[in-house]
Amino acid sequence: IENFFKSGKSEEKYNENFRNRLEEFYEFFPKNQFSKMDLDDYCIGKSNHTNFCWWIEKGLDKYGKFTPGNSGNYVIYYSKEDEDYRLTKFPGYSISDIFPKIQIALSELAEKENIQKASELFGDSFIIKILNSYYPDKYFPINGRTSLINLMKIFDRSFKKIDTIELNRSVQNIFKEYKNKYPSDITNLDFMHFLYSKF
Repeated sequence: IENFFKSGKSEEKYNENFRNRLEEFYEFFPKNQFSKMDLDDYCIGKSNHTNFCWWIEKGLDKYGKFTPGNSGNYVIYYSKEDEDYRLTKFPGYSISDIFPKIQIALSELAEKENIQKASELFGDSFIIKILNSYYPDKYFPINGRTSLINLMKIFDRSFKKIDTIELNRSVQNIFKEYKNKYPSDITNLDFMHFLYSKF
């Protein structure tokens, strides 16, 4: 790991493509637009590439080890079979009850990094992917709990009773420690690739 930071090279083209892809994502979904979002803007399922959930699951998937999962994890999705929107959780509630909560949760997450409302609706993997998309220098591009725990073991750091989002921040802090010790143009994306290739 030390040798990687001492002599490793950044994948410039890959990092540049990531920055360009993020700019494209921000054009569709600036941090302050979630209150204006409608179901079509949010929901995956209509085979278009302009909705928020598509971007999180597919549009940015080359730039991190992320497993947002299936459409059920997004709480609301468009069912082609039924030709209608479907709610995957919260029995007894309607889409019109839940969608405003999604708008507020995403707004709080993107604008303030406030995970409280988001954690009432979404799993940690989806939350981390969103945080990494809006704050790529603050969150590590890995969201799976098992992978994060394995990384903490590699670095001989404590991981028990630490939630997944905090584990992600801890791994990002480890990256920063190495960057401070061995200044280079290595990014957290480069480090993520290195870790997966070696471990």
